[in-house]
Amino acid sequence: MKTKIIGFICCLSLLLATVITVIDFWCFNDEFYKYEYTNLNTAQSIGMSAEDLDRTTDVLLSYLKDRDKTLDIQVEVKGILREVFNQREKAHMVDVRNLYLNAITVRNIAAGISICCLVILVYLKDLSVLYKSYLKALGVFVFIFGFIGIFCLIDFDVFWTNFHHVFFPGNDLWLLDPHTDILIMMVPSKFFFDLCVSIVFSIFVLMLLYFIFFKILDRKVIK
Repeated sequence: MKTKIIGFICCLSLLLATVITVIDFWCFNDEFYKYEYTNLNTAQSIGMSAEDLDRTTDVLLSYLKDRDKTLDIQVEVKGILREVFNQREKAHMVDVRNLYLNAITVRNIAAGISICCLVILVYLKDLSVLYKSYLKALGVFVFIFGFIGIFCLIDFDVFWTNFHHVFFPGNDLWLLDPHTDILIMMVPSKFFFDLCVSIVFSIFVLMLLYFIFFKILDRKVIK
């Protein structure tokens, strides 16, 4: 019974760490941004050069990773040299950065817990619990992400609004004007829809690979 609990915690922590890692990967994937910017004609719609858009994106992502302490950057927008982000946009990015850094902390803790549990199971010589433990943990995540995935496909705008209400309670800084605020011009709802689809698909593939791995491991342990 003790090893079954440890196995479940191991697998649950593994999946949590994996989900956050996948989100981290796609949210900071330069190639994804370039692909979306090209498809959505982002630079043209904003009125800035592709080079300035890439430079602005680098500043934004470095700030979110806490590598840069400011979002101050000036570029030409529609022929006028101006500060890219206004105070409302900068204030919202403070919230987003804090959310991201907290998520990475949770990811690191979850990964540590998973590794510790695995070490304990190896020490106890009872890896046989991992397959069934993974199926139980997978059931929890499939329920959660299945709901999220269906929600996204049915009405992404409602999903995205509720996401902000949950993770940014008590303020409406995330309500930006798509006609004047460059931040929302850079990453409109279509960008986030594609981002969420990429994340959910990647998580599905990794969970399937984990399933195959644990199934093979289970057969070898039984033998």
